[in-house]
Amino acid sequence: MNKKLIHCMGIFLALASIYWYGHGTMFRVGNESMFFAVLLVSLIFYYYIDLANLVENWNINNYTFELGPVTGEAPHFVSFPDSKYNIDDGMAFMQMWSWYQNKYGEILKEGEGVGRPLNMFQSHNKLYIVLDELIQSGNIHIQTNRYNNQQGIIQFQGLDNQMAFSNHNIEKGVTSLVFANLDKFHNDTLCVQLNSKVKEYKLFYTLADENKAISQHGFIQINQANLPEELALYYAYPNPFNPTTTLKYDIPYSDLSQHVLLQVFDIKGRLVDIIINHKTEPGSYTIQWNGNEFASGIYFLNLSMGLISKTQKLLLLK
Repeated sequence: MNKKLIHCMGIFLALASIYWYGHGTMFRVGNESMFFAVLLVSLIFYYYIDLANLVENWNINNYTFELGPVTGEAPHFVSFPDSKYNIDDGMAFMQMWSWYQNKYGEILKEGEGVGRPLNMFQSHNKLYIVLDELIQSGNIHIQTNRYNNQQGIIQFQGLDNQMAFSNHNIEKGVTSLVFANLDKFHNDTLCVQLNSKVKEYKLFYTLADENKAISQHGFIQINQANLPEELALYYAYPNPFNPTTTLKYDIPYSDLSQHVLLQVFDIKGRLVDIIINHKTEPGSYTIQWNGNEFASGIYFLNLSMGLISKTQKLLLLK
């Protein structure tokens, strides 16, 4: 069987078991065509492997894996390879992959992970996925329960060093990404821009090394807590106090600065203590202040972030 034809079959029928009941399917590559009558046969392919193969052979000008240009509509493409790699090949892959995502989608299962856990961290509504230099290709699927609602759409950023395609299936509430590194042994950090109105996500990932073997595979539940929308300083408790009181405050997300100052001043306006002086992630916080080193009297607690500040009076009684 023609190797190019086999590769195109892999691209056309990726990542799921597709069962064909007694009807044939025609695949045509250039002037070559072949008719397949398949009965109850499970065909399983992986798109990230196909994309990795495309990128790998693109880099060495091996036209065996060339896809475009094509005519027709997915999935009934007719390919006319022109012995060069360009946007036609990428578009052919993207259209076929998008067709499959919208038509069938992925079979997403919560199960045992493979390899080390995904290296990631979250800041406000941004999720950062750190890909080490051994990761060369993979796919990521993020699912939300907000079906049929475009507010669940997710944006991927930080893909300058990859050939990557994303797709959002509104009906199933799944945003998918397939990528392959353009350069080997290159560290990347993928940024996923989540929608702050959606509080729960499920992330499924499969990451492969340069040999296209699975290095990391698994599932993660992502919960976006109800983050504060404005700076707030709540009443200290107890107040009056001796010698400690509990302080509670909210820090919102800001595009300008996340630097927070929590300070204590005496009745004459003199700074007597700095409790917090650093960049602080959005969230609600509780901290205790001990006035054991200070004399009885009235103090003022000031919380500031950027140009916004909140103040309340404290009474220390010994």
